[in-house]
Amino acid sequence: MSDSIKKLKRLQKILSERGVASRRAAELMIEEGRVSVDGRIVNVLGTRVPDNAKISVDGRPVLIQKKRVFLLHKPRGVVTTLSDTHGRDDLRKFLRSVPERLFPVGRLDQDVSGILLLTNDGEFAHQLLHPRHEFERIYLAVVGNVPTADLSRRAKKGLTLSDGFAAAKSLSVISEDRMTRALLRPVNNGEALVRLVVAEGRNHLVKRFLAALGHPVRLLSRVEFGPFKLGTLKPGELREIKLPKLDLPSEESSLY
Repeated sequence: MSDSIKKLKRLQKILSERGVASRRAAELMIEEGRVSVDGRIVNVLGTRVPDNAKISVDGRPVLIQKKRVFLLHKPRGVVTTLSDTHGRDDLRKFLRSVPERLFPVGRLDQDVSGILLLTNDGEFAHQLLHPRHEFERIYLAVVGNVPTADLSRRAKKGLTLSDGFAAAKSLSVISEDRMTRALLRPVNNGEALVRLVVAEGRNHLVKRFLAALGHPVRLLSRVEFGPFKLGTLKPGELREIKLPKLDLPSEESSLY
């Protein structure tokens, strides 16, 4: 591959990096003829352009902007969206001091609390969410029914859910401490507190997985996502972090 080609990027990747949309949504925009480069419509996927190309979507310039990443301790009762048509609490109230348009990296259910990342860097979000990279998600959960001794083995062995096979990287029964009581609540008789590690983010995966193991979730909080930890962040608190370099497989750069 020549040096001049190496300096070019796929158009959908640049749109994603500039925070326009996910890479897949950017591909649809290109196919629909909504994207122009230097004043000319581009509707062919795979088109490579310079990183500093003048790009417009629907006639509006797509500017190069400072990339930002924030950690939010999402409280329970908040939906993971920037606009909710049902009048529920959404993410907007936490982002009033941020001028850039951010979007959440993945989602947490309305009744789940914990770490949520927000960014305007679509490529960073794509890398963190891609199943091939297997970034771990760590959850603490209050579950029904006292676990048997073989629960950890069964969780790691895995089982089949309605949308395919699922398995935990690890599952352990833990004791209450100050952090778990702050994130969840005291454990009642007939319940247990577990720490679950998974490497994917399918819809309601943790709840469905634990229920299938015989331990329905009473309360759930995500405390880690990849290299990011909830730490001492309080519910509703937002903190900007330096855009990290994710530890990706060495072949990542050759794929796009």
